[in-house]
Amino acid sequence: MKRLTLPANTEYVRIGDIPGLTAGARHPIPVKNDETTEDGACIGSAWLDAVVLNDFCRRDHENALNKAIRDGVVTPLNEVSLVARHVNDGEGFLEHKEAITLIADFKRFAESLHIEVVNSDDAPGKASKVDAKKEKIRAILGKIEAADCEFSRDAMQGRKADFFNLCKTLERESFAYISQATFDDYLPGLCKFMPGARETDYYRDIAAKLG
Repeated sequence: MKRLTLPANTEYVRIGDIPGLTAGARHPIPVKNDETTEDGACIGSAWLDAVVLNDFCRRDHENALNKAIRDGVVTPLNEVSLVARHVNDGEGFLEHKEAITLIADFKRFAESLHIEVVNSDDAPGKASKVDAKKEKIRAILGKIEAADCEFSRDAMQGRKADFFNLCKTLERESFAYISQATFDDYLPGLCKFMPGARETDYYRDIAAKLG
């Protein structure tokens, strides 16, 4: 798996930049060597090969991004209000390239291309703070499954806020000082909530069995 390193504390990525970023991770373009001239004459063959490979890869990734946007894997957000944009049938990368998307969406997309996205402050080989919190959530879900045989992490009742309160109760040090929105960003790939779910006492009631 290739690795793409972003600046520390990156929260959003411009959709128009995504194909170039992922293509650069798969097929980086080296610095031109001494055979290169200002007008492009006498360019080394290795450099030219890298440029061609990068260009083909970028086009493939644009097509993959189109599908990811249409499938809801990557959600375009208004760059000012951060409200999700409506994606009409047939729209994709070109129509939303000026929008931004959450780093979590970008990481999911990159993983589908076998690219690992890390921040520059994440030490190689060491779990990041986000990964550590996801492991805490995964462990809590496992405890609920052990306590309630009818519980399904793929069809969870109640609201994300109800589950967030349970996580804060069980792992206060990990979740007491993050926002609901940040917590919600951790959930994709870990669990899913039933559509139209309403407030519930389920997670409050089961907390005593999990302590």
